[in-house]
Amino acid sequence: MLKLGSTKFSWKLACGTFAGIVIFDFLSAFLTALFNNPDKMTWPEWLLAVPFWTVNILGLPLINFLRHGKNHATILITLLAILLLGAVFWSVIFGYYFGDKLPPEKSPTPTALGAGGSTVVDQFAGRR
Repeated sequence: MLKLGSTKFSWKLACGTFAGIVIFDFLSAFLTALFNNPDKMTWPEWLLAVPFWTVNILGLPLINFLRHGKNHATILITLLAILLLGAVFWSVIFGYYFGDKLPPEKSPTPTALGAGGSTVVDQFAGRR
């Protein structure tokens, strides 16, 4: 854990949150494309859009680039920026907020020796 000021940042929790949100984003994008109806928004699209935009609320201002994108590269880069912005935001929030609430990590006991470890200690003790 990285300690900044009085709070602890949990990299393990932040990376897990980032991966979980990226998987959620791609799953919801895939399912939205599966249920896509260009004429009107159907109930499965609404069912997927509400949690997607709740998680990726920071990307809403980038929608303008999606609507006025002239080529496919602009649209793809904007979509990836929306997805990654939400994932980074929530992973930092979870890493800081829940970093203090995690139990401390326990290290292995220092007395545990591997195979042949005691013979090396006995040899050094015998030379004194």
